[in-house]
Order: sequence, then structure tokens, then C-alpha cells
Amino acid sequence: MPKFAGKKTEEVWVFFLNNKNEVIREELVAKGTCNTSVFPVQEIKQLFWDVIS
Repeated sequence: MPKFAGKKTEEVWVFFLNNKNEVIREELVAKGTCNTSVFPVQEIKQLFWDVIS
């Protein structure tokens, strides 16, 4: 996956899959330092509800 290669900082991505395990949406939800990221649980929950509604 070239999109993720060579990054200088940590990133938290969320991928939403359909029943066939195909990616239907991908979202970058956080960027951090070279070795840490904050995991935004509330934002991820909201994305989930947006996708299924």
C-alpha cells in the first residue's frame, strides 16, 4: 500500500467494510508524532453511525 509507506508520523485510519469485506469508506482520524497517536474514540463512533445510517 504505497499510500501508507514512508510516513514520518503515526496515523490512525479507520476502514469501513461491507459484507463482502470491500472497503466502502476510509478516513484518516488522527495524526501523531513519529511514535505516538491519540486514538479519538468519539470521532470514530460518530463516523460509524454516519456510515450505517
